[in-house]
Amino acid sequence: MGWTPLHGGRPPRGGHSCASRPPGSLPATCFTVDTVWLRRLYVLFFIELDTRRVHLAGVTANPDGQWVTQQARNLLLVLGEQGRRARFVLHDRDAKFSRTFDDVFRSDGAEVLLTPVQAPRANAYAERWVRTVRAECLDWLLVVGRGHLQQILRVYVQHYNRHRPHRALRLQPPDPLARLTIPGEDDRGAVRRRDLLGGLLHEYRQLHERLCAPHRVRVLRTPVRAPRANAYAERWVGTVRRELGDRMLIVGCRQLRWVLAEYADHDNGHRPHRALGQAPPLGSAEPPVIPAAGRVTRRDRLGGLIHEYAQAA
Repeated sequence: MGWTPLHGGRPPRGGHSCASRPPGSLPATCFTVDTVWLRRLYVLFFIELDTRRVHLAGVTANPDGQWVTQQARNLLLVLGEQGRRARFVLHDRDAKFSRTFDDVFRSDGAEVLLTPVQAPRANAYAERWVRTVRAECLDWLLVVGRGHLQQILRVYVQHYNRHRPHRALRLQPPDPLARLTIPGEDDRGAVRRRDLLGGLLHEYRQLHERLCAPHRVRVLRTPVRAPRANAYAERWVGTVRRELGDRMLIVGCRQLRWVLAEYADHDNGHRPHRALGQAPPLGSAEPPVIPAAGRVTRRDRLGGLIHEYAQAA
């Protein structure tokens, strides 16, 4: 089942451009996903035909007419906030798409069209997206439940709308954060990769050297397989492992961030460094003064794993 804003007339043969599609055409459909507990979930989404922008409506185990109608109202609210309107809505003849569902779009001035019986090509753009999300995402993951599936689809839809290139859009995403640029020989920079869904999806961005020029920062890259070229950073990794990581059990990301923040504060403000004359990085440049007599206080951090000593007044 599905609903789709439809363009007028037949699509041009052999064309890949979306320029001939009028704004407001929103193909959409509904597909099913089975969880590891053999429970079937239904996903309703909408897709704009002219921009290929996908709107994830919702996930449910019981897709009745009332639920589908509410998702239509939610979509119109989103389009209204963005200053856009649906001109055509196409859906099949499933009983879940009741008269109230059609009335929601008719009240906003959209024309509701029904696909012919047993004609999946009439909603080809939405059906194509179902194949894409299955081949690139869902066929590689085990879905536990409804909340898990919603999180997966939110991440994929955001990736699809903002980063995934489309041939019909000249290799641009539907909502590009920045236009695609091909750097030349004099425009070098590092490429950064961002992993999504545990590394299933990758997003690449280039950090141009000219962005650092106003701050007079020179970007250098180490040779291949030369860890000594970045020896200071590698040395700090070894230090933090020996003094901290190898002596603690890390439960989660939040605990690890807190532990590293505590250690970084200790390393910068209290830990002596031989290269700095036994002074900490944020301490005084003068060598430390060893008092002849006096009381010394100790401060324990990270449950006593790290000690900081100070001379009492």
